[in-house]
Order: sequence, then structure tokens, then C-alpha cells
Amino acid sequence: MTTPTPPPDDPQSAAAARRASDVALLVRTPTVITIIVGIVATVIGGLAEGGKGVLAGALGTIVVVLFFAGGQLVVGRVLRTNPALAMNAALLVYVVQIGVLFALLALLRNATFFAPKVFAFTVLACALTWILGAVIGFSRSRPLYVEPGSGPPAAGG
Repeated sequence: MTTPTPPPDDPQSAAAARRASDVALLVRTPTVITIIVGIVATVIGGLAEGGKGVLAGALGTIVVVLFFAGGQLVVGRVLRTNPALAMNAALLVYVVQIGVLFALLALLRNATFFAPKVFAFTVLACALTWILGAVIGFSRSRPLYVEPGSGPPAAGG
């Protein structure tokens, strides 16, 4: 037995699709900008430290993109399922992310297989870029303040 799919003009399914689109925009924009900055940082690291600098820059970029994109997706999911908890979830996710990044920087500060200073610089530059990209992405999104179809029933209906 299959479940019926809602009609395309269903306001609630349209709102859910819009929220999913907004979350995708809030991940795509900072990801692209962060990868560009990460490539620049990796090239600079390669010029300064050789192969170890390239490895450190690439790892720093990957770590930031994965951490922050994963966190944004978690916050987006909370926003879709329970909007009242979205701010709490966002704060918790970002505090945990920054704490894990600092712990990772402290753990790898004396690593010999790559250039720790290039890694730290890349992580810092990419994290700040992600935050800027998230602000840009959020400013371009158009969140609905009132869900379509959530008002009182129409008169006579």
C-alpha cells in the first residue's frame, strides 16, 4: 500500500520544499567561498612550506568544510522538525564545533607530517570565511514568517 503524495499546490509541502531549498543555499554559498579561500591558503602554504604546507592547507580546508557543513545541516534539520529549538541547536552546534577545532589545533600543534602553522592559519581563515559566507547566504534567503495554510479556516468552508 502506497501513501498518497500531496498535490503540488499543497501549501505545507511547498513550505517544506522552500525550507529545504533555503538550507541548501545556506550550505552551498559558504562552502564555495570557503573552498576558494582554502585553495588560496593551500597555495600560500605550499609556497612557504612545500609539500607539508600543501597537505596542511588541504586538510585545514577539508576539516572546516566538513565540520561547518555538517553543523549547518543538523541545524537545518532541527529547524524543519522543531523551529522553536533552532537557536538553541545552532548555538550548541557552533560551540561544539569551535571547541573541537581548538582541540584539534592543540592536538596537532607539534605534528611533523605536515606544517601545523599552515594548518592553523588555514583553519582560521576558512572558519572566518564560512561565517561570512553563512551571513551572505542567510541574507539572500527569504524565510517565511507565516506558514502558508496555517491561518484560520476560510469562512463558509
